Amino acid sequence: MKRNLLVFGLLATAACGSVFAQSKINGAGRLMLDSYLTQNSGRKAPAKDIIKSMIVTLNEGASREAVEEIGAEIYSDFGDILIVGLPLSRAEELAALDAVKSVEFGNKNRVYMDIARENTGVDDLHSGSAEGINNVSYTGKGVVVGLFDSGLDPNHAAFRNSDGSSRVNAVFVTRDGKKDEAYTTPEAISAFDTEDNTATHGTHVLGIIAGSRGVEGRFTQQGKNGVQNGEIPYYGVAPEADIIVGCGDFYDEEILRGVDQVVKHAKGMGKPAVVNLSLGSNVGPHDPNSATSKTLDRLAEDAIICISAGNEGDHNIAVQKNFTGRSTTLNTFISPTTAPGAALLYNAEFWANNDEPFALDLVLYNKATGKIIEKRTINNMEGRTFTWNSSNCPGLKTYFAAGAQVYVSSNIDPNTGRYYVRMQNSLQATSSGSVLFGVNIKGQQGNSVNGYVSALGLGYYSQDYAQFTNEGVTGYALGTPDGSINEMATGKKVISVGAYVSRSNSVQFIGNGSYAGNGTRNDIADFSSYGTTSDGRSLPLICAPGAQIVSAVSRYSTEYADAYSKEAIPAISNSFSRISPYYPMQGTSMSSPFVAGTVALWLQAWPQMSSEDCIRIMTETAKQDNYTNTNDVLKRRRWGNGKIDPVAGLKEAIRLSASIEGVSADDTEKNLLVSALGNRLYEVCYVGAEGMSVDVYNLQGAKVMSTSTEGDTMELDAASLAGGIYVMAVTTDAGTVSRKLAVK
Repeated sequence: MKRNLLVFGLLATAACGSVFAQSKINGAGRLMLDSYLTQNSGRKAPAKDIIKSMIVTLNEGASREAVEEIGAEIYSDFGDILIVGLPLSRAEELAALDAVKSVEFGNKNRVYMDIARENTGVDDLHSGSAEGINNVSYTGKGVVVGLFDSGLDPNHAAFRNSDGSSRVNAVFVTRDGKKDEAYTTPEAISAFDTEDNTATHGTHVLGIIAGSRGVEGRFTQQGKNGVQNGEIPYYGVAPEADIIVGCGDFYDEEILRGVDQVVKHAKGMGKPAVVNLSLGSNVGPHDPNSATSKTLDRLAEDAIICISAGNEGDHNIAVQKNFTGRSTTLNTFISPTTAPGAALLYNAEFWANNDEPFALDLVLYNKATGKIIEKRTINNMEGRTFTWNSSNCPGLKTYFAAGAQVYVSSNIDPNTGRYYVRMQNSLQATSSGSVLFGVNIKGQQGNSVNGYVSALGLGYYSQDYAQFTNEGVTGYALGTPDGSINEMATGKKVISVGAYVSRSNSVQFIGNGSYAGNGTRNDIADFSSYGTTSDGRSLPLICAPGAQIVSAVSRYSTEYADAYSKEAIPAISNSFSRISPYYPMQGTSMSSPFVAGTVALWLQAWPQMSSEDCIRIMTETAKQDNYTNTNDVLKRRRWGNGKIDPVAGLKEAIRLSASIEGVSADDTEKNLLVSALGNRLYEVCYVGAEGMSVDVYNLQGAKVMSTSTEGDTMELDAASLAGGIYVMAVTTDAGTVSRKLAVK
């Protein structure tokens, strides 16, 4: 993932543009814009203007015409929310339009199977051997799976049919400020290599969702000695689903454009779709009324969207304070999790629960003297910005490395109606952490503030995590992981996914060495994020396997960085005249595609299943065990509704499909579910039937039992029968279905 944020230049308080226009631009966009303008202010020949993608929310009753009239190019249209391309220097002109409610840009996101399939029953769904599904195989056939990610290798063996033809129907690339690139023919797709040859995250994620079965190669596998030759066992949850790939830049606006393309293409194919987003950010309002959340919820009306919960469940990156009684202050420090003097580059945001501004003091605190040595108060700047650096803060010059700065904007967000302060800071202490940077917030009685911090780094992960901490100082608050939930996963119609450990043993490589796992098998993964949204919903919704998951990785990434040698991997294929490697990874980036693949199996059974239907099925059929029912209250919240149960969810999808659509003679095999309850007691369900009769025959053709019911479900007591094989005939108004019944 390329990081090209325009920040941390020589910055000054912006003096250009109207306050009215500034107040409509979000904090991240305001900081990016002012950085760009400042960099060009002293030049005789300004740098070439940058075309920037922006999310525009229109006022009620306004049309897109006013936006088009100033020359903005419409990339995606969601009604009152548009994604447009416009020169960055004209962002204020766009924001000043009467038709425009808000302009958002600049928020950058980051990326966050054999054992997993076996443990959850997915293998049995593939084979049709799961109890109660009547030997019908569920593999995602007839369903579209899509994603937006980075490092996609769409021609990997994991995304091909057995004859070598591609299962990928389209590839869309969305770049900041550029028109979409679309590859929609077999020839174009086969000629596409990757949008980023330094990354492989998206290939791994897609392999978990829908990696093909039957790929020949060399591999190691738990329970088998040595290197095996044959069909690689590391295939996906929906191995026969159609695939649509979205990839590109990780700004909110590009992600939304990419998902929009995937959903539109799936609709054009006339097939149900599920889309995975294993990416996100920790800062933001965590509010379903944000422009990004509202857009994802609208996209979820046409496709089911699964989003990773985040990998910061063991980092103190959140703070929360209810201002009650005498307690109307929130004081905390922002420090690296490693050495006190480590370089720290991060975003931080503080959000009120309403539109009432709070006073926030930037402070430098000297631990040796126990006193604040520098302070600057930030009130509502209505979208303007302020830079605290060595020119106006002697303490930063004395106690921090050259270039230290705190870059701040504050405003009332037009979409959520909540006041916030946003920072982009670059700090490195030179005094072994004896002088600390922090904030002192003074709130109003009855209000509350939530704070979030996210370190920025090169590549996928930061070298030094930023955290809220009290540094042992009385009156300062320690941060918490409770609030680490991915900002992008906070909509009402999307499915947020946490991770648990399905494999705790190491994964052996073909050559020497292994990929070592950690955690307790079947328990929550330490990194799995959680938290509460602004409207009081506790997330994640569900958890799935996300530790040591082996899946496809990009051939181009391995060639570029030599990250995975041909021996230091658990599997490799040379099929179709190319190298296709496999490698283990862990994170909620892996658990979310597992859920997306499971949803594809459910959509195969019930193509009309809506996002609301899927969420209801997922929560009502979730598994509970000794790990999910822990006495640790915070840990229990990390589980959401529990562990996803692919088999129980599929049965419920079949049941709901039949009950809504009515009994169909075409679905007689699918509609009959038979489950053993123990002690020769069986549940017989013909989904959607208003009544049914059941006759049991021995192998000589003699009827040995007969019963009936007025509903669609009954218990059949076979205690009077001798052990053996019988034939059960179930008759409804849709006809008669016969099934073998093994009585033990």
